[in-house]
Amino acid sequence: MVTLEQVEQLDERVRKVISLIESLRHENARLFAENRRLLEENQRLEYHLQESERRSLALSGAQEMLEKGLMGAIDRLDSVSSESGTAGQENAQAAGKVSVSKSSHGHEDDPNAGLEALLVKDPAAEEIYEKNDHDAEESEESARLEERKMDIF
Repeated sequence: MVTLEQVEQLDERVRKVISLIESLRHENARLFAENRRLLEENQRLEYHLQESERRSLALSGAQEMLEKGLMGAIDRLDSVSSESGTAGQENAQAAGKVSVSKSSHGHEDDPNAGLEALLVKDPAAEEIYEKNDHDAEESEESARLEERKMDIF
């Protein structure tokens, strides 16, 4: 036969089990909410990652285009430079113009040591230089005359 004490022990164990079940349900609800929050955060971070990768690819593409454009511009400048260098030397020699062969450094390690720079005189600029030289000579002459006048006194 079942005693009253056994019934009370059973009742107490049932209450503990019910309490444990309730705490586990609360824990389950809390974990479910935490899981949902983490999934949403994961989706947000994945979106930002995809957006960052897209921007990175766009920047890489833009950088490649910029590099190609710069290389093309450098190639065009090199070709224009070599064409104008050859034509400029021929024109300078034919017109009696001045050319300078090496830089003042003249080191063999210098990559520009073998390049020739052309000094082409512009007729209009030469007139201005001559006029400035003439004006400078006149001002020097007038200064000397003024000094002589001052010497008299």
